[in-house]
Amino acid sequence: MIIKIELDTQAATAVAEIESITGLGVSAILSNGLSLLLWAVRQHQDGRVIASMDESLHRFRELEVPSFSQVAGRKNTSARSVA
Repeated sequence: MIIKIELDTQAATAVAEIESITGLGVSAILSNGLSLLLWAVRQHQDGRVIASMDESLHRFRELEVPSFSQVAGRKNTSARSVA
C-alpha cells in the first residue's frame, strides 16, 4: 500500500530522531509505530494502564495518548489475573 502524508515540523523532527537512533527507514518507523499504537489502543480498550516503570524508585509514568479519549472499551476481554 502506498500512503502519502505531510508531516508538520515536530513530526518530521521526531521521525528524523528515530531514524538516527534506530537506523530504520521511514516506512519501518511508521509500520512499527502503527503496530505499537494498535497494541496500545487494544490495551486501553481492555482497561489496562500503559506505563514506563522506574524500578529503582518504584515510580511509573503513565502513557498519555490524546486519541485514547475516543476509544471505547471492549466488552469481552481475555485478560488474566496475575497472582
